[in-house]
Amino acid sequence: MRKEIFLSLSAVAGCAALFALFQTPTNNGGNFLQVIDPIDSVFARYLAKHGKSYSTKEEYERRKEIFARQLKTVTDHNSQNGASYLLSMNMFSDLTTEEFTSMYLGDNGSEEVYPEEEVRQVKQSVDAVSPIDWRNMGIVGPVKNQGKCGSCWSFSTAGPIEEHYAIKYNKSVVLAEQQLVDCSWAYGNNGCNGGLFANGYAYVRDYGLELNSTYPYVANDTLCTYNQNNVVVKITGTIAAVRSASGLKQVLMNGPASISLHVGDTFRAYTSGIYNDASCPTAVNHAVQSVGWGFDAASGQNYFIVRNSWGPAWGEQGYIRIAETNTDLGICGMLYRVPMQPIIA
Repeated sequence: MRKEIFLSLSAVAGCAALFALFQTPTNNGGNFLQVIDPIDSVFARYLAKHGKSYSTKEEYERRKEIFARQLKTVTDHNSQNGASYLLSMNMFSDLTTEEFTSMYLGDNGSEEVYPEEEVRQVKQSVDAVSPIDWRNMGIVGPVKNQGKCGSCWSFSTAGPIEEHYAIKYNKSVVLAEQQLVDCSWAYGNNGCNGGLFANGYAYVRDYGLELNSTYPYVANDTLCTYNQNNVVVKITGTIAAVRSASGLKQVLMNGPASISLHVGDTFRAYTSGIYNDASCPTAVNHAVQSVGWGFDAASGQNYFIVRNSWGPAWGEQGYIRIAETNTDLGICGMLYRVPMQPIIA
């Protein structure tokens, strides 16, 4: 009986302390009970970190609700034992799936219109026994940022052209994704509303590319101001990989390649590790590039090194490592479209 009384008194004391903690004095000396949502402080730190603000209280509450759902996804995943990759809250964590898709994804152009007369060399699949990372060769530049424009396909096109040019001529260039955004509509691309890297290559074969310095990236659809006199790089065609993990690894021995994949909630929140979300759909919506492949001794897992175009603050300094699988389309459908490389003129 004495123990029960002690516990009851302890509970009352605890409640009283909690009540006092959340009381705020008023100007007339009274008190009112202030209910504090614990997510508010977390969300406030997030907004400060990413420099975000909203014009209305209603918008703030809506974004906080989206943020809270994403936070649950992140914490639930990261609490799993044996997870091979981690998630984190990032610049996208207050966006709905629909908003994120419209702003940052863009592998959705019309069907490939690569000219019929163009011969695409197909690299036969053979075993690539040694991992390779082209970032260590000095030919991959800093990660770029496409901004709020569904122009990922243009970065997936221009990136490998820059890198294969550096391999051939031992000279680095920074090419004009904006030229592709503005000028390749006749090839089936739709600027900031999406496109395909194959169609981007078709355009470059016919017109070449300027430097970013003469045709700067602005992350918007603008009028085409292509100037033939400013073209610095041309291609004569492309090399297409055999559509398999071994086929992709084999072409990667020659240099980086354009690929596409599906981006879902876990992909956009990726921060580190070897990404192997088996539930990721294979219907692609985002174009990127692979710059090599590697082997993780701790897990015994092969992985592809993928360069994104969301800036260096995302993922592993702008990159993601995606697990190799024996499925036909790979994780997130990364083999859905045939991986391609440019042939530099």
